[in-house]
Amino acid sequence: MKIAIPTEDGLTISQNFATAKEYLVSTIQLGEIVRQEMRLNSPAEIMAVEEKTCRNIEDCEKVMVREIDPEQMDYLKIHKKEIIRTREANITEALIKFLDFSSHEETNTCCCP
Repeated sequence: MKIAIPTEDGLTISQNFATAKEYLVSTIQLGEIVRQEMRLNSPAEIMAVEEKTCRNIEDCEKVMVREIDPEQMDYLKIHKKEIIRTREANITEALIKFLDFSSHEETNTCCCP
């Protein structure tokens, strides 16, 4: 799974999802971060904010945000992006909490017949 996180500095989650300078894209496998990459949010061609946002993170299943306006939320949902809300400003702390929460969900899932 890939999670896109809006950021201005690579360390903190940006207040504004659509106009963030970059996205930190974290690839997670088996509950661990296996790769991270920065993707600029400034395409050469002129286009709507929403179009460039989805183009830069089209391979991501989830988006982690602190705040997001209703229009951006609807747009991401239309493009099948699950929105993860966090109160954490620090990207590392937010990812740790997300991974910890995800592992609790997996262990609480019954798979017995």
